[in-house]
Amino acid sequence: MLPFARTGGRFSPGLATAVVLFFPIGIACYWRAAADGRLSAGALTGSFILGALLMASPVVLLNIKSRPYFRQDR
Repeated sequence: MLPFARTGGRFSPGLATAVVLFFPIGIACYWRAAADGRLSAGALTGSFILGALLMASPVVLLNIKSRPYFRQDR
């Protein structure tokens, strides 16, 4: 949803997928883990950090692909 907000409301197909699929499934998983007593503060924090790192990895890879170390045309 962040790219949608940053571009001033320009539609992205990923937005529909996030709202219809990923948010409900994610909320249901956290809800069920909390109901089962398996969701501690550490697990919640760790899952958010891991999720943020996984979401940021493609952006980081796109930004470093033109660095000399990664160029294979030499």
